[in-house]
Amino acid sequence: MTNKLKTVALLMACAAILSTSCGQQSGNATGGDSDTSSLPTVMDSTYKTDTIKVEEKTISFPTTEAALDFMDKSANAARYQSGILPRMAGENLEYCEKLLNNKHNYFIVVDKAVMKVILYDKYGNMVKEYGCAYARNYGTKHRRSDCRTPEGFFEAEGVYNSTDWLYTNDAGYTSPARGVYGPRFIRIKTPVTSTVGIHGTSSPGSIGRRVSHGCIRISNENILELAKYAEAGMPIIVSPGPHDMAVNKKEGYDVKAVTTGATKVEAAPLPEPKKKGADKSAKKETTPAENKEVKEEDQKAAPAEEKKTETTPAETPKEEKKASPSESQKEEKQKTAPSEPKKE
Repeated sequence: MTNKLKTVALLMACAAILSTSCGQQSGNATGGDSDTSSLPTVMDSTYKTDTIKVEEKTISFPTTEAALDFMDKSANAARYQSGILPRMAGENLEYCEKLLNNKHNYFIVVDKAVMKVILYDKYGNMVKEYGCAYARNYGTKHRRSDCRTPEGFFEAEGVYNSTDWLYTNDAGYTSPARGVYGPRFIRIKTPVTSTVGIHGTSSPGSIGRRVSHGCIRISNENILELAKYAEAGMPIIVSPGPHDMAVNKKEGYDVKAVTTGATKVEAAPLPEPKKKGADKSAKKETTPAENKEVKEEDQKAAPAEEKKTETTPAETPKEEKKASPSESQKEEKQKTAPSEPKKE
């Protein structure tokens, strides 16, 4: 009997210990007092939760050397070295720091310099690359209806099924045509607008051109593939092209570019608009050639006209032959002959 009581007492003590330890772990996890790195990673679907996690584990890099040293000493040093992050550390330390703190498996770069949407893994290695179209006007977006694509470091707000979405223009007219945005829409969270994103298109011929009001278009097939990798909170960088950088500088904005290729992206002046006088001079330059062609055509047509004039003299003698001397004498006799008397 005594042994049974001891056993019961021991079990009760163990239960009390377990209850106390579990309660403490729960309190620390929710209160944020413990090291959350020991807790399992939970992939939350809300944007807010993802943002909080990134902020809790942010690592700062005051210099390029510090960021490079972090990558060199990482267990994934080889993967970092084969990607774009080491170069980004030298060109754009702010973006590199944010990507080194990225808790998602991927990030996206919309490179306006080469008109590409590029998917990278978290170490900066390219996974997918798609041709794209974006806004018709150069420079970053400042307001609604300026027909520009916002530039900078952003995050995905969410991924949506846009199959049946309708397009409404700035005047408020809604087109009845469905499928304008393609099957998926990756909304980009920016401080300027909440209506810009990466989506498909009903106009695949627009890919590779500056034609949109601000969104980034890729083909429907490509957006379905990209949407499989995208999730709320994932970093999305929209990098300006050379002409965009020139416009931003002129307007007093400094938006850094990300080099995705071999050549560094630098500001370049906009192409000068065509002048009316230049158009006229261009037309004048083509005039002599056009005149020459016209002259050649005239020369080809001239013999035919000459033939017509040559036939005219030949026709005149024939008419003269008809009026022979004998006939003319008869006509004169008829004229001089007395007229018949009128019958009364």
